[in-house]
Order: sequence, then C-alpha cells, then structure tokens
Amino acid sequence: RRELDIPAEDVVSHLGTRRPELTYQVIRVTTDLAKARSAWEEGELIGSAKARATLDLLKKLPSAFGSRVKDPFGPDHVDGKTFYTRSDKDRFHHGILVFCPHKSNKSGLGVQFHAPKISEAGYNAGMFYGSGGPNDEENQSELAQQRFLKNELNVLVATKAFGMGIDKPNIRATIHRSEEHTSELQSPMYL
Repeated sequence: RRELDIPAEDVVSHLGTRRPELTYQVIRVTTDLAKARSAWEEGELIGSAKARATLDLLKKLPSAFGSRVKDPFGPDHVDGKTFYTRSDKDRFHHGILVFCPHKSNKSGLGVQFHAPKISEAGYNAGMFYGSGGPNDEENQSELAQQRFLKNELNVLVATKAFGMGIDKPNIRATIHRSEEHTSELQSPMYL
C-alpha cells in the first residue's frame, strides 16, 4: 500500500476466517506409489488420483448446494438439480474454477492434463494459462476466458495466471490442485 501510495481507507483488509458462506475441505487422495518406477511416474500416479478425486467432487457439487438451500448463508438461487444445466439463453447458471500449478500435459497436475479429463467426463471445460507471447496458444486461453465469463463454459481449468481482477458473480466452487508431492486436493466452495 505504501509503495503504491494508496490511502488506508481504500484498502480492504483481512476480514477474518469465520466465513459462514464458504465451505472448505481438504480431500486426501490415495494411490499405490509402490507401482512407480521413477519420480515422474509417482507424479503421474498422484496426478491421476487427483483427477479422479476432482471428477468425484464435480459430481457431488450439485447435491452439496442442494443441501444448503435452506441454509441462511446459502444462496436462494442455487438449485442442485439444475447446477450443470444451461439456461433458456444457452448459458450456464454456475461456474467452477479448477486451479493447477502449471500448464503441462506431461505433468499429472497440469492444466493440459486435467482439462481433457474433465471434458471427457461430460463437463464443458476450457483451459486458461499464461503463454510466452502472442500466438495461437495465447488466443485459445483468451477465447476460453471470454467463453467462461459469458457462461458458455461451466468449468475453467487454469493456472494462477487467471483470476486477477475477474468479476464473475456465479462462481460456485474453486478447486485448487496442489503440487505432486502432496496428497491433498483443496476445495473451497463459494456458496
């Protein structure tokens, strides 16, 4: 704040950790690492296990929201039955972000590794990640971002390059994929 000369009254400070409108969980993911013959294979096994856990979580989200309909902190406009359906204008009602540490399809935790698995499971997923400059790859990320913001996609798998300054009021869950060496999947759900 000081370096940018921003007045104190214009800064939103930490509001505390008691947030009844949020549900947060850390999901332990298990896999048989004895099958791995190298550190790379170990990362692939953990990444695949996390992909399965992500798909399981995506499948369970509608019922999680449906159970909070009468919750005083739960939104009254979230219906578990129509969570993944499109509106009359062919737009999705809700958005979900899945953050990955990097973009690689060679890593078990890359955007390019997970987005196809999510799409193959029937979700309308796009990919967003930073690139080295103006090229087709950057244009594809921009296109996916615009489609997500317009509710044409309901899941966006992204690196941390996405999200700064994005104002999208219907994001209902954010799933954070941790690095390969941990066996956790973090998932704060924004109700």
